[in-house]
Amino acid sequence: MKAKRAKNPLRVYDVLLVLIALAFLSLLGLGARAREPAEPFVTEHMVAAAYSHSLALRSDGTVWAWGHNYDGQLGDGSNTDRSVPVQVLNLSEVVAISAGGACGMSQSGATGHSLALKADGTVWAWGNKASFTFPPISNNSTPVQVPGLNDVSAVAAGSGHSLALKNDGTVWEWGSSPVQVNGLDSVMAISAGEQISVALKIDGTVWTWEDGQPEQRMGLSDVVAISAGSSYFLALKSDSTIWRGWAWGEPKTSHQIADIEGIIAIAASANQDIALKNDGTIWALDSTPFKVGGLSGITNIAASSRVGESGTYHSLAVKSDGTVWAWGRNDFGQLGNGSAASYSTVTVPAQVRDLNLGAQYALSVDSDSGGTASANKAIAPAGLQITLTATPDEGKMFDRWTAVGGGSFLDANSATTTFAMPANAATVTAVFKDVPPEKSELAALLAQARAIAKGNNTDATWNALQAAIVSAQAVLDDEDAAQGQVNAQVAALQAAIDGLAEKPTPVDKAALDALIELANGIPRNPYTAITWNALQAAIHNARAVANNANATQAQVDAQVAALQSAMDGLEANPPPKTIFRTRYEATTRNWLLFIFLFGWIWMWL
Repeated sequence: MKAKRAKNPLRVYDVLLVLIALAFLSLLGLGARAREPAEPFVTEHMVAAAYSHSLALRSDGTVWAWGHNYDGQLGDGSNTDRSVPVQVLNLSEVVAISAGGACGMSQSGATGHSLALKADGTVWAWGNKASFTFPPISNNSTPVQVPGLNDVSAVAAGSGHSLALKNDGTVWEWGSSPVQVNGLDSVMAISAGEQISVALKIDGTVWTWEDGQPEQRMGLSDVVAISAGSSYFLALKSDSTIWRGWAWGEPKTSHQIADIEGIIAIAASANQDIALKNDGTIWALDSTPFKVGGLSGITNIAASSRVGESGTYHSLAVKSDGTVWAWGRNDFGQLGNGSAASYSTVTVPAQVRDLNLGAQYALSVDSDSGGTASANKAIAPAGLQITLTATPDEGKMFDRWTAVGGGSFLDANSATTTFAMPANAATVTAVFKDVPPEKSELAALLAQARAIAKGNNTDATWNALQAAIVSAQAVLDDEDAAQGQVNAQVAALQAAIDGLAEKPTPVDKAALDALIELANGIPRNPYTAITWNALQAAIHNARAVANNANATQAQVDAQVAALQSAMDGLEANPPPKTIFRTRYEATTRNWLLFIFLFGWIWMWL
């Protein structure tokens, strides 16, 4: 007899058929819900200038480059110089860029490298191998990720070295593999030059280093922005003054070079340092600063420094309409105007060809009289998420955000929120309201007042308490009541409670009246004048209290005691003496005196 084969409820080819069917349904869009399209990536645009090449970051997160490309620093996969912008390959969702030089010179002039920071906190680099060796090949003409770096918030490309600032406030440096810079923490901004690196701490102090340990630059405080040049740096203070410090010299001091109201950004350059004002104009920081002509509505600036003895330099500016403008040296097409000429210099800013970074729009932040409001961006491309912060005054609290001109809030009812910039100028306003008053004390006092019984309290004080209770309850129920109103009702209700007075107890004068009547019936003759007069005074005082309608029981009782004491103190007059007794007493005294004198004389005789 053959053994029966065990039934297999689910064979292999059955499973395969099910999987094939699911895959087919997925292709038809029936097997799974269609994924909603992701929102387009938006970032704040910016420009960067190295010795002989330029970078620009579009608001869509792509990077564009032009100029010298000997080491592949343009990132387009070639080593061909470009006099008009080309897109950097294989790079998206970038939020920051930086352009720098390299150690030494190439055969055709200045060399360089480029950095990009992506939204995920990773760093990408391309260009000269002296600035990075990952992987260890001659040069990188397309971006490669810098190993060992993440959670980065800012990058800075210098000459032969690069810097990265992490979100934890630490700074990392590399020419090959990134290493942490010792002695630096709580850093909020970095900048790298040819012979100097600079860090700005949250406390407004500036720290610099060349090859050794960072050291604080004394005499600099309240700094809000920095920019490294070839062998020096610029610092912008909160009072809008601009200072310069050098890499060498002991002690390393800094000195003020300009005082221009409304400066919001600075850029160090080998030829001419520049600064951006809040009115969108650019100022050249010569010994006597002057406004750069032909430019307005500027939102971002950059400037390059020299390398070696080539003296290459140029400057870049971005307008609010997204156009990029350049001036300075154009040896390798770094101005992006479609031409290049050795030792040529363009002094009048000209628009970079075939490039628009995306229009940006102004954001105004306002508030009512209950507090202040601010935004981390004053101008931004459409769709950029801007952080709004509302700070109420004392006694006020945040209520809501309102917007004019479009845009959308992440949470309009949160004091700190994000706002998506519309494709036009917009105004957001923070609205504040009074802090709800603390009413627990008033509620407790009301409960105490209501628990009081009328008892023997006077009508006037009791009615006053009831009126205070009504007023206090009205304020307690009023949602718009201010704290001052609540405090006033607490004081008024407490005063009414403290002011309660009991009705006086009826005074019993019967004993006093009876005693007065008894005292008035005592005859004068039997008693001495002193005690009789004391009794009459006591009667007078007792009668005054007895006739006083406001006299208290204690006063009545005191007069009863005093009058009783006066009555008890009466003394009788002594009985009168007779004439016979008087004469007898006198005769007896005379005989006793005679006998005494006679006896005394007898003794002496």
